[in-house]
Amino acid sequence: MENLHFYQIESNPLVSVVVPVFNAHAFLSRCVSSLLAQTYRNIEIILVDDHSTDDSCAICKTYSEEDKRVRFFSNTENHGMSFSQNFGYSVSLGDYICFVDNDDFLPKDSIQKRIALLSKTPIGYVPHTQETPIDESMNTLPPLYDFSKEGLISLQDVLSNFLKIESWGFYHSCLFPRVLLPNDPFPVGRVGSQDVLMWFKLFPNILGINYERTSTYWTTIRKNSQSHQESPRLVYEDVDAAIFVTNYIAQEYPKLQSELGFYLYFHFFYFLKRLTISHRPADRKAFELRMSFFKQNAVLIQKSSLLTKKQKMHFSLFLFFPSLCRLKKRSSVS
Repeated sequence: MENLHFYQIESNPLVSVVVPVFNAHAFLSRCVSSLLAQTYRNIEIILVDDHSTDDSCAICKTYSEEDKRVRFFSNTENHGMSFSQNFGYSVSLGDYICFVDNDDFLPKDSIQKRIALLSKTPIGYVPHTQETPIDESMNTLPPLYDFSKEGLISLQDVLSNFLKIESWGFYHSCLFPRVLLPNDPFPVGRVGSQDVLMWFKLFPNILGINYERTSTYWTTIRKNSQSHQESPRLVYEDVDAAIFVTNYIAQEYPKLQSELGFYLYFHFFYFLKRLTISHRPADRKAFELRMSFFKQNAVLIQKSSLLTKKQKMHFSLFLFFPSLCRLKKRSSVS
């Protein structure tokens, strides 16, 4: 630790909180009120409405008129959440940035805890805390992720955990130094895997994370939210993200081949169960294109030391007879 250099934090630095907004009438006031109630006062709250069809725009405008820390912007067309996040980031003024979804909210000491963790974080690492999931009735749910240890975690170990489906860095519970964030950090025009691709855009700029097992973010799990709707487009984009991850790991972290095989195994069955069972793919060419990706990486999956022989047999069977996955699902339901 003595060779590490830490962030030089000026007294009471400005923290920018970016909130993309779309048709959020039911949750928006709870979200913004939690930001205004932060014990750390030197924040700016950037609300970017994505051409909502409810009264979200009016709610945002009211908050901006009542508190000078709230800055309100409105898109003239609906562009998607990532566009709003990127725009909010581009107009932010703080040296430190965090992102909040419009149906989530923060405990009152959230920003204060993140600033405290930042003061103990070496340059090149991202301060990372924990999210607490709740349902729409405010019941606490099991954690979405956890790392096996607190403190500094190298980028390779972060990726290893991610590939083994053990944990993943959720950006909502981080405090990002502006110097680490790329321009337009979020991929525009997607409905799935924005968080994964956002991190992979960030990876070239960081050394790892500084993890503290303390909750600074309450995330609402809604059954009808976009991320929980299994549309063919969402599934295809998740597989396309897996293709990107595979190419990145193969080039930058070849020692993680066994973990990558494990990751691809679970993505393969995620793909089959949600497309060939729940949705007959209208575009057969698109389906075959993704299937060819898994066939190209079959050896990688078969060589993974993290998979059992039974799992490898299942993969081989369904790779060449994907329709059996549909039959297996039907038989388990009947």
